[in-house]
Amino acid sequence: MSASRVSLNGRFLFRRHTLIYLPAGGERKSYPKEIVVEGSWRLDVRRRLVYDIARSQNAVFGKSLFFEGRIEDVSGDRCEFVVLHRTTPALRRITRITLAGKWSVDPALRLRFQIRGERGRGVLVWTGRWKMAAGNTLTFTYRREQARRRRTETVRIRGRWKLRGGGIRYALTHGERSALEYSFAGDWPLRAGGKSVLKMKVSGVRPGRSRRREQFVWSGTWRIERSLLKFEWRDSRGHRREWIFSLQKRIGRGKFICRLRLPRQKPVSVGLKWEIPVAGRGSLFLRGVWGNEKRIEGGVSFPW
Repeated sequence: MSASRVSLNGRFLFRRHTLIYLPAGGERKSYPKEIVVEGSWRLDVRRRLVYDIARSQNAVFGKSLFFEGRIEDVSGDRCEFVVLHRTTPALRRITRITLAGKWSVDPALRLRFQIRGERGRGVLVWTGRWKMAAGNTLTFTYRREQARRRRTETVRIRGRWKLRGGGIRYALTHGERSALEYSFAGDWPLRAGGKSVLKMKVSGVRPGRSRRREQFVWSGTWRIERSLLKFEWRDSRGHRREWIFSLQKRIGRGKFICRLRLPRQKPVSVGLKWEIPVAGRGSLFLRGVWGNEKRIEGGVSFPW
């Protein structure tokens, strides 16, 4: 951790929209008992957490404080940032900075944290890759620099998935406001039999000129029960979830209309094409339609 090339070995505290530094060791001879500063947070190009000072009791820190570290936790409505620094050649200290705010995904699929509350203000933005992990839990991988070395960090994000008209929402565990929202984008390749998966292509909400796309790969099981086609999967807590497609109408030999009704949402139109080999017996073709009536429909073909 450094500020204007000065190494700091003390502790940081928060008090009513201000950041307070308590000097330690030999610093006590040079600095006051506590240094109070006020400012805002951001990330620099090296993915360091930066506190830009707007007001200060003195000029000890210069214009900014730089914290080299990583995201420790993405959950609820808080961001926990861990800083590892040396106090002596043989001793290292871990500093944890916890900020309150709201997590989201911007139109370019970057992870975004809007800081709110008494610990400051500002916006933190990370560019990285999204991926599904065990338990169909979302992860985010990004790169940062520390001690002139590039490091790759992966953060596991716990939450609850919910399909919405034209997209999907991931509400963070223990959070009241934080949620990651994505729009459906393009085809969804699916596979059934053996290791069944659903590959969902997504983009940011209102992406504008951004062409950024990601693919979430869900692990689960496709089942046919009477007039229903089900995709069963388990969440991060091991609870069984399912998305149900009803076979509404026979339109030909071995072909049916399939429909998935979604909760009421504002009218959104989007097209999806899915092709699912079902246990080597045929294929399912689905197209999503979101408007006044939200549904997914298409045809399924099996040999008789």
